[in-house]
Amino acid sequence: FVFKSMIKRSIQYSEASSYGLPIHSYAPGSPSAEAYSLMAEELMSRDGTLSEKDRSHSFKQLSLPYS
Repeated sequence: FVFKSMIKRSIQYSEASSYGLPIHSYAPGSPSAEAYSLMAEELMSRDGTLSEKDRSHSFKQLSLPYS
């Protein structure tokens, strides 16, 4: 695997997509939203975008577009 985070298929993600909404707007507390947050956090920590200070906070507390 390239990433440690895994994003599983879900009905909520499919529904959000069909409405043209990001998962964080459609179902913010869903397992899909959490999985995408973890993936984004992992990607940002790999490329240096996520600082040590940011890592000490939950990714959900960072400002996300469409939230």
